[in-house]
Amino acid sequence: MFTKPAVRVLSDERQLATHGVWFMRAGLPFVALQLARPNCVDVVQEYADILWPEGNDFFCNTVKKYAGQMEELIQMIHRMILESLGLENHYDSHTKSLVNSMRFLKYYKDSSDNGSSIALSSHQDSTFISIVCQHNVEGLEVQTLDGDEWIHATPVANSFTVLAGEAFMAWTNGRIRAPIHQVKLTEPIEKRYAVVFSTTPSFANDMINAPEELVDAQNPLLFKPFKYYDYVNVKEDYGSLKAYCGA
Repeated sequence: MFTKPAVRVLSDERQLATHGVWFMRAGLPFVALQLARPNCVDVVQEYADILWPEGNDFFCNTVKKYAGQMEELIQMIHRMILESLGLENHYDSHTKSLVNSMRFLKYYKDSSDNGSSIALSSHQDSTFISIVCQHNVEGLEVQTLDGDEWIHATPVANSFTVLAGEAFMAWTNGRIRAPIHQVKLTEPIEKRYAVVFSTTPSFANDMINAPEELVDAQNPLLFKPFKYYDYVNVKEDYGSLKAYCGA
């Protein structure tokens, strides 16, 4: 699915606005293809038909099964976090405002003479939560809170890596941190594949506003209310959520 013809087809596709090439930029050895609403059978079939007009039942069945299991897991994570913050009463309304997406990622070594081993530069995810399947290939690194060190998120068999994003950081008024992370390929690794299953606000309900229970004199509001997709569209211009809407 990462062949040039497939990527070109997704780049040209306009029928499904939230599908397609999620990230691809000249000079960066990283390609990400996005499948919106992976739990919807019809949507997965539409996506497969774009890439494989002749059909690909294996892809559709695999995505359907994987997405179903990931949805259960990510809802469990949301519930655990809200319960730990004493916000059980917000769980139903919170989860109803979310949508899922799945990204298929390929990282590779830059073939240029002065190419960097950094396949994806340091950043914070914009999402609420992302579950990363690393396929037992190292490369993901997470920065410590003080910024002095990078910790290798070494893949463990039959496990996933969970990352909180800026949306959850703002919604929890900073109780949950969105870690800075990057992908770095070192010898002998030449390429790396990953699958990321994420929760984000729905288009119809993307206002991020911390619950009043999490704001008080000891914990003042850290981020002004903002619309998620407005921020995502200009994120590169601001560099961070704090710069965009810090209180």
